[in-house]
Amino acid sequence: GEAAAPPQLAAPLSTPQWRSVTVRGALAAVNAALAGCTYRPLPLFNSAAGGATLAVQAVETSAQRFRHIQTVEIRTTRGALEGTFDLTLDNSAAGEGADTATVAFDAPASIDDEGVGEEGTSVEAALLALTSIGALSVEVKVSEPDLFGGRTYEIEFFGGLHANDGGLAPLVADGSGLGCGVGCPVTPTIEVEVVDDGSSELSGEFALEFGGASTTAIAYDAGADTVAEALEALPTVGRVAVTRNGPDAQLGFTWSVTFLTELGPQPLLTGDASGLGGVDAAVSARDVVVGAVTPDTVTVSVTDHGMFGAGGEGTDELEITVTVLPIGTAPAVSVAPLAGGARELSVVEGDAAALPAFAVESDDDAAADAAVTITVSARYGGIMVPALDDDVATASLYARLSVIAADGAALSPPLTLAQAAELGVAASLTIAGLPADVNAAVRDLLYVARGGHNGIDTVSVAAHAPLTGLAATPASVAVRVSAVNNAPTVTAPETALTAEDVPVLIGAIVVADPDADEDGDGPLAVTLSVEHGTLSLPAVVGDHVRVSVDDRDGSVAAFSRATVTAAAARLNAALAAVRYTPERDWHGADTLDVVVDDQGHSGAGGALAASTSVAITVTPINDAPTIATPAPYSVVLDEDGEAVLRGLSVSDVDADPNRAMEATLSCARGVLLLSSSEGVRVVVADGGGGSISAADAAASGFASATIQATLADMQAALAGLHYLGASDWTGWDVVDVTIRDFGDDAGDASVRVVTAAVEVRTAPVNDAPAVVLADAGLRFQLVEGGDALLSGVSVADVDPSQAGGVAADGLVTVVVSVTHGSLRIRDAEGAPAVAGATVLHSLGDADDAAAGMGVTAAKAAAAITAGRVLSFRATVDDANSALGRVVFTGDAHFNGGDTYHVWGRDDA
Repeated sequence: GEAAAPPQLAAPLSTPQWRSVTVRGALAAVNAALAGCTYRPLPLFNSAAGGATLAVQAVETSAQRFRHIQTVEIRTTRGALEGTFDLTLDNSAAGEGADTATVAFDAPASIDDEGVGEEGTSVEAALLALTSIGALSVEVKVSEPDLFGGRTYEIEFFGGLHANDGGLAPLVADGSGLGCGVGCPVTPTIEVEVVDDGSSELSGEFALEFGGASTTAIAYDAGADTVAEALEALPTVGRVAVTRNGPDAQLGFTWSVTFLTELGPQPLLTGDASGLGGVDAAVSARDVVVGAVTPDTVTVSVTDHGMFGAGGEGTDELEITVTVLPIGTAPAVSVAPLAGGARELSVVEGDAAALPAFAVESDDDAAADAAVTITVSARYGGIMVPALDDDVATASLYARLSVIAADGAALSPPLTLAQAAELGVAASLTIAGLPADVNAAVRDLLYVARGGHNGIDTVSVAAHAPLTGLAATPASVAVRVSAVNNAPTVTAPETALTAEDVPVLIGAIVVADPDADEDGDGPLAVTLSVEHGTLSLPAVVGDHVRVSVDDRDGSVAAFSRATVTAAAARLNAALAAVRYTPERDWHGADTLDVVVDDQGHSGAGGALAASTSVAITVTPINDAPTIATPAPYSVVLDEDGEAVLRGLSVSDVDADPNRAMEATLSCARGVLLLSSSEGVRVVVADGGGGSISAADAAASGFASATIQATLADMQAALAGLHYLGASDWTGWDVVDVTIRDFGDDAGDASVRVVTAAVEVRTAPVNDAPAVVLADAGLRFQLVEGGDALLSGVSVADVDPSQAGGVAADGLVTVVVSVTHGSLRIRDAEGAPAVAGATVLHSLGDADDAAAGMGVTAAKAAAAITAGRVLSFRATVDDANSALGRVVFTGDAHFNGGDTYHVWGRDDA
């Protein structure tokens, strides 16, 4: 105000006196007074109070795209791959158009892999020959072929590509030229996948400049602390807070830099990218938040009171902005006492409990207008923000506060407290805001006792004033977590694939239990079961591992259900080797069920279990048919007889009931007759030279034939297969049987062939000898009292020439007789009458011989005496030699007709 008695300023005042002052005097005196004018802020005032904003800038690195990787995979699930496939390259983005290359399914990958005579056949050569390849270069690799010849080609294009080209389109693959063999029921597949779309890989270093000073080199992937240290080393930068995000698709990073001690707007950082590697690599900076402060203003007004000259009073005014930097005091954190004076917060494992109220306090009143951060963290448990309710004041509070970090990692952008409530449980949360808001929010935080830990936990609370950089001494709360039994876990492959009758390793079955004692005091029990097969464990599953098969101790070699009990580590070692073997000749879908029971060893709540399953697919294969044959040496028949091949049958576990199978039947010494012709078709008979019907094959037989019928009709045709031996033949014969099944009931058209042989023995039977006439009307003529040679008569006996014939000495007895004359054997060139023969003249011999002709013994004796009967024993050849020299002499004075009787008998 106006001083009643203005003092005379003879000397500077020792302390400030006024919020405003007017000085009057001569110009020189006024200037002298102003020259010593001092500004001092009011107590506790600073420019950071009242809504000041810190400057935030973002530093970003980037690069362009320049490489591209694709894979081409060809596969089949049956047969063997063959043929070719087409690849169309579309490089229109680079103005090169599109065209197509054709390559073999097993083409070499690169030109270097081409062998002699294979020049130009590789995938690399085929692509480089395309006009659309343009400026691109190509490198090709190939995987090892699988069981069916399938493989994967990895194709890398590089050079000549830029981000503004729009990139390279995926290859277009056409597998219509691929096959998997004759009769293969599946179609091969071909798939293209883009593995790398061409992102640049940044490398090297960059530098930042601020206020004319440059940092040392900073690695392209430097952490937040490294960037902060580099900036704070500059004389133009105070303290900064830095967070990092990335990498992005081009492996670039973004660092967020907050200037903590430079108030108000700051110069924009600039970057030097000359040390970065990568196509068109760059570093840039931008303002995220422009800083603002609350300054004080000193206003100086001057007037000359119009004392000289015309024109009245003259004035001028000057405003001086004064930024008052804060000198803060460290905040303090306090924790409200627990209810009832308890020393520990009690909570049950898996539950949540409200934490005691925390408060951030400061002796500096101005700190109430400056943001603080508070970090609440738990060593084992978690921290959770309660869900937002309908209270308007709470909603406003949740909106004003920011969560800038969770689980120790910075959040960019920060979340509101309402958004953080949706995050769930975090090991730590860092909340930023004005002290009053922060204190209101942390009163409602929850501690969550995560499953798997019980005992003592510690919740720590730390506070920090970003503007001054001062931190509070951390406070803590002890938490006692009461144990409960936590459920075990089990993981396993989702699927397993194997072929019929082929075992498969399941593997990767892993169990865990946060409560289990790995030393074996708290074993887990795992139950494994399948429906259409068996499981097996290693022959030696290790110490302290008990296997109970179907509720009894048993073998680990093959079981459909078993329980394995051991500590988790030993269990997992055994489970890693579990193998599944499908039932014999079965295919389809099976399920391996895995159930783990923790047996309630730890905590309250009793035993808990977890389960999973593995879907097992067993693909069909065509099983060969089988042939059952009679027991060895069991098929025996008499000479000229027949036998049924009892026990001969065919079966096929996967035969299509509507599809014909084929049988080839043959023997060398006889004839075969089908027992049924129903549904049978004869394809080839007797080596292709004969053509018979199925009815003929059953009625008349065949030596060899190929027939077709369904399994049921084939079984009926062979069930009573007859064998007829060749006439008068004895010995061993073999019936050969070959079966072809032409596929199975699951659509597999592959042919499986099986053969068998049945030995047949034909036992000899004594055949009666036969008298053979050279002419059916054989007659002899002679004059009365003359002689006649009775030639043209012989005997035959098939037995002596047969293997195992019944005549041990091969002799026959021949008796010839007449009624009206006498018989003699003419000598042959001095040879005995019957060479090698024994002539029989005894009455017994005559009796035996004549008995076959109905002659009494007396008459036979007389006939022999009269020379009317002649008998002899000899080999067939000698006997026939004698018969060719029998001479008949008629009785004296006899004329008319007589009969020449010839009778033969073998000596069986």
